[in-house]
Amino acid sequence: MQLISMKDVQKGSLDILKKIDEICNKLNLKYCLAYGTLIGAIRHKGFIPWDDDVDIMMPRKDYGILVQYFIEHKDELKPFEIINPQVNNKCPYTISRISDSRYQLDVDNEDDYGIGIFIDVYPWDGVGQTEEEVAERKGKAARNSSLFYLSTRQKCVKGNTKSIKKLLIKPAAFVVAKLLGKNYFEKKLSKMATKYKYDESRYVGCLVWGIDGVRGIYPIEWMEPYTKLQFEDAQFRVPKEWEKALSKLFRNYMELPPKKDRVPHHGYRAFER
Repeated sequence: MQLISMKDVQKGSLDILKKIDEICNKLNLKYCLAYGTLIGAIRHKGFIPWDDDVDIMMPRKDYGILVQYFIEHKDELKPFEIINPQVNNKCPYTISRISDSRYQLDVDNEDDYGIGIFIDVYPWDGVGQTEEEVAERKGKAARNSSLFYLSTRQKCVKGNTKSIKKLLIKPAAFVVAKLLGKNYFEKKLSKMATKYKYDESRYVGCLVWGIDGVRGIYPIEWMEPYTKLQFEDAQFRVPKEWEKALSKLFRNYMELPPKKDRVPHHGYRAFER
């Protein structure tokens, strides 16, 4: 296998994004760029130079249709494939990833589950009708999401944990998470996430991967109708109120981070098979 560069990873990710956009247009599914990919579209008109993946979000109903489409059209969609716990019990994430099987990743502190260059697809659900309800549900989701993640790690490391309190309890949490197993937390998160319908909730966001706190929960009217913005050599959908969404989640999103933080955040090496 041959090690590939960040530029190659980004090019491969863009190819996957174009395929997803094509499918969503064909099936009339809702999606939009999210998180760091949305920042990239606004600030760089494409990838953040050091970003090593693409993020999109989809309302739960549309997400489910996309997942099923990839399952039912597995052969014709090759080399693109969907990886999530529904189709791959080894998958260490509660979201879906659309992967290019022509590549293989060697990920720090993670068992191999067949992932290649990928795009993260986040299912978005109804979170609640009041800010108090949002805070309560998102807090529970974040705790269960963190424990799910710990349950899939090979060893307990500091990682992105900055709080002294969290660092002190992390070893014990790691042991508990390993004992209970990822399926335990996945079931709890799934039950929580599907309690409210997306279209009937005042606030929406991703609960099954709840590490962005209440800052990642938005009023539903911020999302649609989607508009389109340039990302590399194509245009893709973004939330109606993308400026409000980015300001809430990242605050000063137009400011570049310090040079020491301009590094990939997934911790992997990518190889061409």
